[in-house]
Amino acid sequence: MKSEYLDLLKSLIACRPITADIAAVNRASALLETFLLSHDVRVVREEINGRNTLYASCLPEGKESAVLFNAHLDVVPLSTPDQGIPLEKDGLLYGRGAGDCLNHVVCIAQILVENPGRSAAAIFTTDEEGGGRTTAEMLERGYKASKGAVILDTWSRNAIGTAEKGVLHIDLTAHGRSGHTAMPWLADNALDRLVKSYAKLLDAWQQPTGDDNWKDSLAATGVDTFPPASNVIPETATMHLNIRYVDPDSKEKIVRKIQEITGLEDVVIKSSCVPVFCDESSAFLQELKAIASRISGSEISFFRMDGATDARHIALKYPELPIIIDGMRHGNIHSAGEWLDLSDYDRALSIYSEFVKAL
Repeated sequence: MKSEYLDLLKSLIACRPITADIAAVNRASALLETFLLSHDVRVVREEINGRNTLYASCLPEGKESAVLFNAHLDVVPLSTPDQGIPLEKDGLLYGRGAGDCLNHVVCIAQILVENPGRSAAAIFTTDEEGGGRTTAEMLERGYKASKGAVILDTWSRNAIGTAEKGVLHIDLTAHGRSGHTAMPWLADNALDRLVKSYAKLLDAWQQPTGDDNWKDSLAATGVDTFPPASNVIPETATMHLNIRYVDPDSKEKIVRKIQEITGLEDVVIKSSCVPVFCDESSAFLQELKAIASRISGSEISFFRMDGATDARHIALKYPELPIIIDGMRHGNIHSAGEWLDLSDYDRALSIYSEFVKAL
């Protein structure tokens, strides 16, 4: 990894661009913009809800390129204060964003710098960890690809992502009758109803496993009660569910399934995003697979992701566009000890630099 790009990565980590801290994210965006402009890369800055989102292109004008890269400048909150101080040790770089996703931001920046005139561009989004609305808005503003998109965000050994699950945020609500906690027999505790109903749901749900992961998953993420007082039996209790689903036509089926199992009618989809599926036989994916296999020295396969990236917004806007989800070796993302394997940076750089040239 060239020293100026390693320095850029360390500087971005030091910005601590936590999604909720818009000022910090904008500092990281400004740092990247200055770097790209100093290397003669065209940059367009779009302000979206106070966030400065960047479009950078090897081409002198326009909003379209053959390949559109995407990576995000925002990070999740630090697990420890020292995660904002990048640390090199034994070939690894530690710090929040070292593996998710500032390393990929820098890699794409280097590709753009070193391939002037090629039909390649990138959207550097600024709220992916909060849903990626800035990517969706950039697509609405006309930024697009003619041949395919590359999301650098994740990593799997000798494999490239071609699909990812959709996400459903669902509220499951139980209703009862409030009362004084000293006399529970005079009330109908909505929280009790909710807990018992969720236990039924959890027992009936066939959760995926590591060996059989391409099926719908279910996770509870929180509970709200009303009235919110410690000495009042709640009248209503709402559980927030996060469901990762694989069938794009199954949203309403999932709602009915929850209603039938729990016996609760108040099941509401609060937000959702579509699953991503790409044709693995497309020339775009096959070209990359051949290049990646040769440079990596081993046969590259395709895999389907459990998580979600900004690929979901591209798939929704351009459902027929081939999308690749890839990255470089990293670990402990979203937790303490997040790291990047610095030796794998050049492998990813070589693959996608050659891919841009091939297109």
